[in-house]
Amino acid sequence: MSRDKDLKPAYVPRLNFGAKLEPKDTVLHGAGQDADGFRDYSAALGKDRLPMIFMTYIGVKLEKGAATEWTEDLKTKMDSQKVKGLIPQIGLNMVYVEDKVANGDYDEWIEEFCLAMKSLSRPVFVRIGYEFDGYWNHYKPEPFKAIYASQRQCENIILMQLRCGARQGPLSREFR
Repeated sequence: MSRDKDLKPAYVPRLNFGAKLEPKDTVLHGAGQDADGFRDYSAALGKDRLPMIFMTYIGVKLEKGAATEWTEDLKTKMDSQKVKGLIPQIGLNMVYVEDKVANGDYDEWIEEFCLAMKSLSRPVFVRIGYEFDGYWNHYKPEPFKAIYASQRQCENIILMQLRCGARQGPLSREFR
């Protein structure tokens, strides 16, 4: 036997957990952080292995209509990729306003955001406070935990909590 063959793990079929909007028997991959980056990644992979997730970002705002306008622009960018069934993965930034979000000051915008996401007529992954434990984001643990726990559910949105990764070390007890 060759050394490489000995190191390959045995194939294990993907498990399905029946989670909300979970794809069956497949693993999704994606690209971003903008339309050009997505296009470049897609071209590098070839037409038979296109990414199914389009990564982008938005920050909570107080301006009425901002979420709707942003979503219309997002739909245009995703449609231009010509990938059937493309799923947005949205990093929702709340840096420096997490106290106000937790207090309800942005509830109207969040409601508009949920309705705008519904208008996309497809699943949507939302990363609330993406990389929440990264020192660069300056999130305070208590309001951030309250925000995540209180988020309303929208029928086509899957809420995700993603930390910045191993380079930060173990998750701080403050965020648990």
